[in-house]
Amino acid sequence: MIRLLTFALTTFLLFNFSQAQDSTEYNKHIPEWASKVLESDNLFQSYEIIDSINPFYFEADFTGDEKIDIAFIVKSKLSGDVGTYIINGGKNVSFVMGAGKPIGMGNSIDWCDNWFVYRKKYIYNFTATKKKFIIQNPALEFRKTDERSIVVYWDKRRYKSAILNVK
Repeated sequence: MIRLLTFALTTFLLFNFSQAQDSTEYNKHIPEWASKVLESDNLFQSYEIIDSINPFYFEADFTGDEKIDIAFIVKSKLSGDVGTYIINGGKNVSFVMGAGKPIGMGNSIDWCDNWFVYRKKYIYNFTATKKKFIIQNPALEFRKTDERSIVVYWDKRRYKSAILNVK
């Protein structure tokens, strides 16, 4: 009985130790200021970074404040939904879109095949009415092959999303 308990405890500790090491592996590759925000942010405790996607983060001035912001693909620990976690570098404030929160095409971007920094100055959105949004800063585009995609952009107050017709 003691051998069985010892084996179970050892297995449990080894598994959890290896999981903890893997979850912080990304810290070696991100800017130090972003790592500090992740460590201290209560919001981030509900998410885990998906670092198997290449690249697993983007840096750009998404808010137009002349400070570098950083975006990650994350997975909600509660629901398993996938989304983006953005840290505004000027104020070290974080935002989540998707990962259980509405993003324009549901609450998850688990359908996303790839993502990019969107640098065009406009977004054509043909979902409800034909609209052309003008955006001032780089944004994030989450794309499923050559179908529709979502662009997440800063509108001077908060992050918003718009569906972009790729074709």
